[in-house]
Amino acid sequence: MARADAQTTPRRARPWVLAGLAGVAVYFLLCFYLALASFGRVSTPPLLRALEPVLWPGRWRMFTDLRTTHTDLDAEIVIFEDWLPLSLADLYPARWDEGPGYTRDAFLEDADRVDALAVDICARMAAQRVRLTKVVFSKTPGSASQPRLNAVSTVLSERACAR
Repeated sequence: MARADAQTTPRRARPWVLAGLAGVAVYFLLCFYLALASFGRVSTPPLLRALEPVLWPGRWRMFTDLRTTHTDLDAEIVIFEDWLPLSLADLYPARWDEGPGYTRDAFLEDADRVDALAVDICARMAAQRVRLTKVVFSKTPGSASQPRLNAVSTVLSERACAR
């Protein structure tokens, strides 16, 4: 004889609970399919593309970066009429494991922040001009070294330093 507390879900609620679990399973399968489509592995049907705003929580990248490209920020300064490369990693060392903040999308897409970085570089270095360039290049899967293959460069800021 079964004990009275063996079933925790009331009999009337079981179909609704099963339908909810099936709905969550379908939701995450759609998210998985959309993630594969973002890598170009499968084609995305128009209906699934229309559902993309609804599916973003299931594709949220907490620990895994789904992008197929790397983004770097290169800096150059002019001293005595010559453009010289500047190591931003040495000038602004990262304090956490996630890397430098100046390579994040939120930083690179904000012109005011990029200009503030250029002003700070002017203040720290004895430079006449500063140029900040965003470089986007393809990831090399399975390799610790990431060469800049197919790099696309965009100048984000170029400014004269005030004396």
